[in-house]
Amino acid sequence: MLAQYSVLFTQILDDILLPLIHPTGQHDHNKLKGIEGFLHRLVIVSFKIQRSHVTDSNFGPYDIEAAIASVHATARGIDDTDWGKLVLLYDSLLTIRPSPIVALNRAIAIAQRDGPARGIEEIRTISDVDRLASYPFYWATLGEFELRCKRCEPAQSHFRSALTLARNEVERHFFTQRLHASEEG
Repeated sequence: MLAQYSVLFTQILDDILLPLIHPTGQHDHNKLKGIEGFLHRLVIVSFKIQRSHVTDSNFGPYDIEAAIASVHATARGIDDTDWGKLVLLYDSLLTIRPSPIVALNRAIAIAQRDGPARGIEEIRTISDVDRLASYPFYWATLGEFELRCKRCEPAQSHFRSALTLARNEVERHFFTQRLHASEEG
């Protein structure tokens, strides 16, 4: 079933893809063909979801998340991404599984489509926004939008908040880079 693809994909990565490459660099071509067929079916299903009305009751949250991933995966780059489609998919996901994180992702898609000021407006409408206060990417998103609006001081404040909440070295490095970018204006 479609709802199990996210779990199945993780299992594929752990159980099939990683063991494919032997220390000698040889590949098991039979396994590769099986994976290729599965991934082909997964992409086809994702496209069907994208083209259909994902608000239909026969689609669950995992199906919509697969469609979101498919939109990102099929875009050649950020400018080629169908942000309007992503907004619609996030709208559908919000009706099935409302959460501040989904609303934040929707706001990001809106900002990519309509501009950073519009993204900030959307973030201000998120219910339960207090639940995002300990999420570093909430602050980083606000910082990025403020920076894109050329408001460096608020951007710096948001990036500093994100930096204090960073959960690992990679996040700290990223937030530090964005903080430096906001300081340079």
